[in-house]
Amino acid sequence: MNAPISINIPRAWVYPLEFAFLEKLSVHTVYKWKERGVVEIFPKKIRKGCKRAGGKVQIKYLKYKEEQIRLALGHSNFVINVTGEEIKVPDEYRLPKRCTIQ
Repeated sequence: MNAPISINIPRAWVYPLEFAFLEKLSVHTVYKWKERGVVEIFPKKIRKGCKRAGGKVQIKYLKYKEEQIRLALGHSNFVINVTGEEIKVPDEYRLPKRCTIQ
């Protein structure tokens, strides 16, 4: 007998700093995962008249969580609720690890 499984996440996409806070990783690890293709990002667009794409990187957090849960449970019989909460990242994640607050 399968019981329904419900999981809450704050948003469907997050910034790397927020992803690091939610998954309890370092920001450096998140950027390395982005380069290696472990996490999927939204493609950036080049605006008209510009040579490079601008803006922050946005990670597809919903897709990452779906894959992670599907591998852990072995099935896809679950529901993910996007709550729309605000993610409050503490200042410790914004500072490099070598700098300490005194």
